[in-house]
Amino acid sequence: MIKSLIFIFFTSFHIFALDIIGNFETVKLNQFTTNYTVAKVDTGAVYSALHCTYIKLNEDENSVLFTLLDSNTTFKKKIVKIANIKSSNGQEEKRPIIETTIILGKETYPIKFSLTNRSAMKTKILLGTDFIKNRFLVDVSKQNLKD
Repeated sequence: MIKSLIFIFFTSFHIFALDIIGNFETVKLNQFTTNYTVAKVDTGAVYSALHCTYIKLNEDENSVLFTLLDSNTTFKKKIVKIANIKSSNGQEEKRPIIETTIILGKETYPIKFSLTNRSAMKTKILLGTDFIKNRFLVDVSKQNLKD
């Protein structure tokens, strides 16, 4: 059984080699936790999202305090920007965007997350097209191809 294929696309100036990922992948937020968590890969979402139970903006310092993934630890990160994001239920919300890294398979990748409460969602991490684009092809019939 083939777990991963590499597709190569030729354009006039670029060559792209894209790995295949499934619609759910196990990731680790190495700056925040030692645990691995299942993330939903969502090609319909522009921004990646991270579940936080507490979010407090500190506009004077251009930073945000947050508690993530139902932990008891509060983190502080610089805000990259504030984005107006429309959720799957059609509601718009202003969310802080932070930069961090995740581990997917054996690789570490930079990623930008919008911080929001995803307690009603099945997965606490959503990987959007801002992360997927030019890195991966998604096979929605598969899961955990990068393990």
